[in-house]
Amino acid sequence: MTNRLLDEGGNVHEVLQTFSRSLRTFVQSREYQEQRRFSAVLRESQRDALAIKEQIRPNQDVGFSLWLPSAQLRSAAQWRLYDPADRAAAGGMEDAPKSGMTLQDIASMVRNSEIDFGVLRRNIYERLQQSSVVGIEELLRVYPHRATSLCSAVCRPGRRPRKRWG
Repeated sequence: MTNRLLDEGGNVHEVLQTFSRSLRTFVQSREYQEQRRFSAVLRESQRDALAIKEQIRPNQDVGFSLWLPSAQLRSAAQWRLYDPADRAAAGGMEDAPKSGMTLQDIASMVRNSEIDFGVLRRNIYERLQQSSVVGIEELLRVYPHRATSLCSAVCRPGRRPRKRWG
């Protein structure tokens, strides 16, 4: 749980740093002044529109043309709904070959993938009674049946060890 919280805290810190850099760039480029000016003009336009909304009908000609060079208005009748059946792949799905695994095989795989920290700790203490330094290689050689758990406990990339034994 502590490692998860530390990882998530690191993610939050990274997002805050990215936000801070973006905000600094925004302020240094003076885009915020243009944004403020644009917002002020937009608020003024909305106030003016509200002031005359009772005097002018929505479809009445106001004597002003607005050209939108990037917008193409089309009739809704020209639109067609997307039908996934038009682009369906031909043929059906084939059944996967039956697996020869049993529930016992799956349980064994899960057991081997889980880390039994109690057994791992006992193995380390047992080896420490015979020598003052214990290496991973020695643990893998002496306890080969626990090699998968030991590797997953010790060799996780990007993880900090939680406890030190010895």
